[in-house]
Amino acid sequence: MFPAIEDALEALINELDLYAPVTIGAMPPKNGICLQVVGGGTNETFFDMARQYNINVVVNARHDDLLQAETALSKIHYELPRRKVFPSGDEWEILFINSASAPNYIERSDTSDFLCGSSLLVELYIKGGIC
Repeated sequence: MFPAIEDALEALINELDLYAPVTIGAMPPKNGICLQVVGGGTNETFFDMARQYNINVVVNARHDDLLQAETALSKIHYELPRRKVFPSGDEWEILFINSASAPNYIERSDTSDFLCGSSLLVELYIKGGIC
């Protein structure tokens, strides 16, 4: 289920036409953007065992121009929370996306690229079984 959610988030971000397509997993070696689910948990469980669930997703950027990296992450944090329609799957549905940690400068790498980080809070509805 979580790989499908990561794929959906990747597709949403790639719709924003940033300087590079987002990838899932480790930071790309040059001028890239990546995302990774890093945790989460159940907020509420319903009678049919459906759940309201939050996941934390880090979104990081690397670029040789700091402004490019910061602008890309800022666009993600501006556009995704404003959406009114989100993807869903057979077992899950994205309800909301909010900023958990605003885009920020992390460091300059050994290759002189700027590394910036941020995180999103993604609220999900995990569908339950039939009672």
